Amino acid sequence: MVLRLTFLCALLAALVLGAVAPAHAARSQPLYFDAPELRDPAAREATLDELQSLGVRAVRIVLYWQDVAPDPARNDVPAVDLTDPAAYAWGGYDDAIGAAHARGMRVLVTLTTPGPRWGTRDKLDGITRPLPEHFKRFAEAAGRRYGDRVSAWAAINEPNHPDFLGPQYAKSGRPLSPPIYRGLYRAMVAGLEASGNRRDTMLMGETAPRGTGRVVHPITFLRGSLCLTQTWRRAKRCGALRVDGWAHHPYTTKIGPWFEPPSENDVTIGVLSRLTLALDRATRAPRVPAPLEDAAVADRVRHPVDARPVLGRVAGQAARVPRDLRADGVVQPRVRARSRSTCCATTVPPTARRAASATAGSSRGCGSRPGARSRRSARSG
Repeated sequence: MVLRLTFLCALLAALVLGAVAPAHAARSQPLYFDAPELRDPAAREATLDELQSLGVRAVRIVLYWQDVAPDPARNDVPAVDLTDPAAYAWGGYDDAIGAAHARGMRVLVTLTTPGPRWGTRDKLDGITRPLPEHFKRFAEAAGRRYGDRVSAWAAINEPNHPDFLGPQYAKSGRPLSPPIYRGLYRAMVAGLEASGNRRDTMLMGETAPRGTGRVVHPITFLRGSLCLTQTWRRAKRCGALRVDGWAHHPYTTKIGPWFEPPSENDVTIGVLSRLTLALDRATRAPRVPAPLEDAAVADRVRHPVDARPVLGRVAGQAARVPRDLRADGVVQPRVRARSRSTCCATTVPPTARRAASATAGSSRGCGSRPGARSRRSARSG
């Protein structure tokens, strides 16, 4: 059986937000594989067998709000307790998450739109201005359902892309999705904490790698959702926000991992240093009380990883390593493998997980529905 896999790597070592102690890169960071086949009963066990034969220890499952919500096509809110897991039809998600957990795998769940029509402000569709209060209830229900089997959570797959969140831009060209997303992320964290999952990892971002006239550039989106201005100053209007990590999907084009997108606000696998630079600039933003550090950079000499066997075994690509990923013949530990559809996430050790300052803020790539009609013409490359 050939698996159509997307890699989601918790391989950027640390993102420290607010007044917390510096974090250090873990010697062993999880490599999450996004395998939608796990929801197919006929393919599930064979998929897990093959994943384990490849040495996979962690999987990512994208949980679509619309798939499980009660009466998703209605405009009026169902008269049920939306924090109660019994109000939802979890279907194949139960078996997918349970089977992976039973194999001893770590599970990351991405709670994402499209959602129910009643869960949005204007009742136009499932992606335009989702209401944070309803997303919070969904997150609480999911946390109560799966909290004993899930160790990490993320909010919204590719929220800078119009397939998953809207509107992306105002008519003037000003990005609108970052503040909308910030509210949804905050709601997810609140719902999961209310369900007793406070100690789990909470990931922000999950951004698509390249912007267009319809897709917000990932660095622009990062800056907006972390409440930083175009000149990297902290906006006064934003309050505290807990963030345990920033996730990004740096998949590239057919050119391969050495492609460098012309816009400095885009981040593919070959130019991950742009993401590091963005986090560094956020660190230096005025009014930021404490460092925002990518500890993988500091730890790359202490915990080097030889890229060549990983590239050959996992990604099946050429032996050469992109310039940004090299450091004296070894690859930084935050980059362990890549493919045309690679997803990355920064993570923070449990001791550093607490409320942060205001700065914290697919193609068949990361999280696209199996068999869904694609609208990826919006993505260049």
